[in-house]
Amino acid sequence: MSLGISDEGRLSNYEIAERLGCSVANVRDTLGRAHRRLKGLVMKGTIDPRLLR
Repeated sequence: MSLGISDEGRLSNYEIAERLGCSVANVRDTLGRAHRRLKGLVMKGTIDPRLLR
């Protein structure tokens, strides 16, 4: 939803929270956690961002 790969296009944290029925803080925390995990995988070499394009 945040990346814009859904049918609705890119959504703000407020729009995501509304659709999921949760708080904006939960959306923000979850996106932050996902970002940290992805960053860790890139740093370890498990994910090569050049191959994702």
